[in-house]
Amino acid sequence: MKNFVKSYYLESFVCFLIANLLSIAAFAQEAHYPIVKGHGGIFDIQEATEFPDPTLQYKIVVDIKEGAGGHKSINASLNNLARIANLHGMGGVPKENIDIVAVIHGEATISILSDISHENRYGTPNPNTDLIRSLLEGGVKLFVCGQSLKARKIDARELTPGIAVSLSAVTLVTTYQLKGYAVLSY
Repeated sequence: MKNFVKSYYLESFVCFLIANLLSIAAFAQEAHYPIVKGHGGIFDIQEATEFPDPTLQYKIVVDIKEGAGGHKSINASLNNLARIANLHGMGGVPKENIDIVAVIHGEATISILSDISHENRYGTPNPNTDLIRSLLEGGVKLFVCGQSLKARKIDARELTPGIAVSLSAVTLVTTYQLKGYAVLSY
């Protein structure tokens, strides 16, 4: 009788566990990358009733100052650039109607070093290199604050290719804001 009770409880627990795992799998979704491939994954929200307007020209300037919290981690703020592009794309906005400009400064500056420069300074290749390439391929324009470069003793030749230098983060953001760009900050 004792073995029967143990067996019954074990079978019940296994059935409970399988049922829970199946219900979790039913709710799990796969991330999508409509504009920036492989980064900034977003999910289709079936319940959504509000979407971006695909007929609008989305002009967004993003102020990125947060670092990755270490030299071996992807910078979440850079990944958010990919999410911004992908969310608009998932919402039906064509890529040609999405104009994202980002200026990187402060602690985030080291996130855009080339692999060689990052390795020389921190002993590892830059974990953000693939993300940066994908952002550029997705049409995101990346700038770094020239003031941040000088303050951190970084030469512009040490940057990942494709990154442009602005006079400052402040002047880039204010200029694009006056041009009608929505301002986001990370």
